[in-house]
Amino acid sequence: MTETIDAIGEGSQAKTTRVDGVGADAVAYTVDGARVLAFAVPYQQELRLVVLSGSSVIAQSKFAALGKQVAARL
Repeated sequence: MTETIDAIGEGSQAKTTRVDGVGADAVAYTVDGARVLAFAVPYQQELRLVVLSGSSVIAQSKFAALGKQVAARL
């Protein structure tokens, strides 16, 4: 799971930040005016991966709050 989130962060070629409390593992970054939050939630034998993106004017804390709500429903 961590490898998947690491790969997303590395592929972004942006400065990434780990986000605690969102899924089992999460990373956030800003690139080209967009804020991105990617997180993983294990489910049975699967890994559910969610990527949220929006304008960089949206605070990271708001993205994290949305991510927590989505992760809880997966």
